[in-house]
Amino acid sequence: MNKIIKLTLCPQNIDIINNTDCEGVEIQLIGDEDFSLFDGIKKKLVTIHYPLATDVVSEVEEEMFTDLFQILKNRKNHLKSICAVAEKHHCGIVVHSYLNWLRINSENYDYENFIADLKEIHNEYPHVKLCVENTGTLSYSERFDIFTRAEDIPRMLRRINADIGYELCHPLLDITHYYMEFSSEVWNHFHYSLAETIELYKSSYQCIHFNYGLGDCNGKRHSKNFDTNPKLLDELLRAIKVINENAYLILEICEDDYDNRPEMFKLLEDIQKWEKGEFK
Repeated sequence: MNKIIKLTLCPQNIDIINNTDCEGVEIQLIGDEDFSLFDGIKKKLVTIHYPLATDVVSEVEEEMFTDLFQILKNRKNHLKSICAVAEKHHCGIVVHSYLNWLRINSENYDYENFIADLKEIHNEYPHVKLCVENTGTLSYSERFDIFTRAEDIPRMLRRINADIGYELCHPLLDITHYYMEFSSEVWNHFHYSLAETIELYKSSYQCIHFNYGLGDCNGKRHSKNFDTNPKLLDELLRAIKVINENAYLILEICEDDYDNRPEMFKLLEDIQKWEKGEFK
């Protein structure tokens, strides 16, 4: 299993990354990093997560800040500065997406320019992957009037990649966001099973935000480890081993801050025990 830890980019975390028994790292950007620190990472840099907004009043607005269409429309040069790092490391950049058939075909959605921008990104940074994450119930609000189910993202990306002429965009499944859809009376009868959804998200650069949707799924602490449901952890690892053993399991666990990660390291330890046949 490719176990990927997640931390921010700062000097003390470089040592933690390099000395942790894992297969790689996702870096969460917060907006004021010294990008030269990337050169000190000795582990595989799997993904760089686009920074979340900090001057917003709701989590929906925070997530919308990382929407791929909005980034290309309003902050393309900022994205390119991150692409320059990702190109050097041949890694992915995590963004969100609120795409569905209705939105793509809307008169308000400038699809041709969207595709042109993506072609520009690929032409300038040919080794970059855009890892597009499902967003769960955050994908709907009265303000944005958007519905996106987990299964919509891979379907949209297949069309987008076909129009680009290259597999630039890869679907990234966040397991907690998948579970968040069950809290919606609108969506809960549309679902694929989790194993079927993992299969649907399979790509040549498959990343999974590996976490458990427990408690307040719409709150800041919505991503947990599997301490309360070890049976599910075992079932998921068995399924992933069959579907795509080379997938990157990014341990995105919501804790007090990105630099104090006891629950993430507990999940890493549990997966290591599972691999050795010692997990109960």
